[in-house]
Amino acid sequence: MRYFLLLLALSLAGCGKGGKDVVAKVGEEVLTVDMLFQYAPRDQWKSLTPEEREDLINRWIEQSLFYIDAKKMGLDKDPMIEAQVRDYRKKLVIDKYFQEVLGMGNVMVTEEDVKNYYDSHLDEYREERKIMYAVYPTKEIAQEAMRRMEEGDKDVIQQFQTLTLKRGEFQIPEVEEAAFTTPQGKTAGPIETMHGYFVVKVLSVKKLKKPQEFDDVKRGIWNYLMNRRRMEIYNAKVQELKEKYKYFINMEPFERALGEIP
Repeated sequence: MRYFLLLLALSLAGCGKGGKDVVAKVGEEVLTVDMLFQYAPRDQWKSLTPEEREDLINRWIEQSLFYIDAKKMGLDKDPMIEAQVRDYRKKLVIDKYFQEVLGMGNVMVTEEDVKNYYDSHLDEYREERKIMYAVYPTKEIAQEAMRRMEEGDKDVIQQFQTLTLKRGEFQIPEVEEAAFTTPQGKTAGPIETMHGYFVVKVLSVKKLKKPQEFDDVKRGIWNYLMNRRRMEIYNAKVQELKEKYKYFINMEPFERALGEIP
């Protein structure tokens, strides 16, 4: 795994500035010492043998040869690639925003928080629930799917996954909350999350002989509380930005285009 991660990082190497720290060069593509230390810390490089380190450099050279030849063929101008680069850059900028503006990396959950949550939800740790769920890109699509699922539409039902879980095992807070607070046989949704709009139906509720032990579930609770706090920050910021910037949704062109597909 260590070797694979380093190889992956090197395969994504870009251009660096020349100078005395140049380790390898292919055409205008340059690999420097600083670039290598961006991919992995010094101690990780030291854990490799000299042969492994040289082999990774050779992999970078091979990837750079392919890249140079592909550019000469004009493949770097492919609209699909340019769109993917824009999307990836957008993701990187958003990730940086999450860390530096929203402080997602600084969210804290203490042992006391975890124990308090366990004690206040003890009845839910006596249950095992079987659910079916699906996620959709918009609230409107989720509402329609929810309606058709309740009517027994087999095509929609096939979109749902079935899962048996105990409290703390589903790491999207809003979805787990719905799974354990919705009565058996009932459906909850659409549930807005960072990942889309969920629809959840509780198929069965099974009582356990005794609640799950705290030590067995505390890691799951910690993850759950971390995700929930991050979602609180996320949702508050989304609401703030919706009020700050103008936006609109017009599904008509998309729906019209879909209707034109045979």
